[in-house]
Amino acid sequence: MKQAPAWLVPSIAVTGIAVVTALLLIPNSGGLLPALRVLPPWLAVAALIACLYGFGRAALTRDPAPSQSLRRFLMTERRRITATTLIMLLAGLNMVSFMWVKTLLNHYVPFWADPLLARADFRLFARRWLPVAIIGWAVITGLSIALGWHYASDGIVGSLAALGTFAAFSKLMQRGASTVRAGAPALAPQLT
Repeated sequence: MKQAPAWLVPSIAVTGIAVVTALLLIPNSGGLLPALRVLPPWLAVAALIACLYGFGRAALTRDPAPSQSLRRFLMTERRRITATTLIMLLAGLNMVSFMWVKTLLNHYVPFWADPLLARADFRLFARRWLPVAIIGWAVITGLSIALGWHYASDGIVGSLAALGTFAAFSKLMQRGASTVRAGAPALAPQLT
């Protein structure tokens, strides 16, 4: 029998510590179960990627009987398939436990730098740097597509977020920065 990879036990330990920390410290447990809904799509996408890999391999090797090869693989490699599935499940649980712990930051660490960072963001990306930011997102999207689908989806979502931010920012500048919140001091100087 093959030995488990050296990273498996620490990964299980880190996941377990994150889960226990979240369960002990979370003030409202209402968000715990909805986060677990990520796991079935996570495993489905992993299975889809495995199927695409198998299809591509069969096509490249010009396998004369791919269904028989698939059946033979499923019968002879059950342990490896089970181990891979459990490792993907562990990775998904690790992702979910991180989502649980990440929400604790809002509760235990106050965001004292938000006004400062909002002013800096406004000064950096107001009129003159916005085209540079959009070009940067386009480069990131292009590189992401060239490097892989996971990164491509991140780049596309980031690009859509940048364009949405630009649209919202344009409306904000049209109305004037001081009318965003009545009575609140403006976070950035007026653009006139």
